[in-house]
Amino acid sequence: MEFLRKTEHQERSRIILRSIVALARELGMPTVVEGVETSQQVRDLTQIGCDIFQGFYYSRPVPVADFEERFPDGLARPWSEPVQAEK
Repeated sequence: MEFLRKTEHQERSRIILRSIVALARELGMPTVVEGVETSQQVRDLTQIGCDIFQGFYYSRPVPVADFEERFPDGLARPWSEPVQAEK
């Protein structure tokens, strides 16, 4: 999540993320990005090649029972309307 924050080191963070994603692809591993809060982050991370996202953009944390009810097959999909994080 820290790599997604806007800081003076944002370009360095993007370089590190691109390198991690490239390494994961070389090893045949999917990438999971936590802390995604904005549609711009989803676009940027998709462009980098990330596979799976989680964070407030898709849903606030939910109790296990609610998650299991929403995803009975165990496969999580984004909510129909992304939830924007409160700033």
